[in-house]
Amino acid sequence: MLVFNKRVYLGMSILDISKALMYDFHYNYMKKKYDKNCRVLMTDTDGLMYEIKSEDFVVDISADVSENVIHQTLRKALPLAYSD
Repeated sequence: MLVFNKRVYLGMSILDISKALMYDFHYNYMKKKYDKNCRVLMTDTDGLMYEIKSEDFVVDISADVSENVIHQTLRKALPLAYSD
């Protein structure tokens, strides 16, 4: 006997929401910011891999990255992370 639980629907919903957020990020942030200097190399369930032509990517996005406690903590924990 095969029984479908609600978890299947929940998992599908999470993937659909994730896909919508990734498309939103790609078209409303990356394409607007880089236009033809940005190309998607591959996608996965939860990520995008880009080829970006830029002088300095970190400088480009630094104004858009929110400085919060988690971000600051992660930067301090990574030995090769950039610093301001």
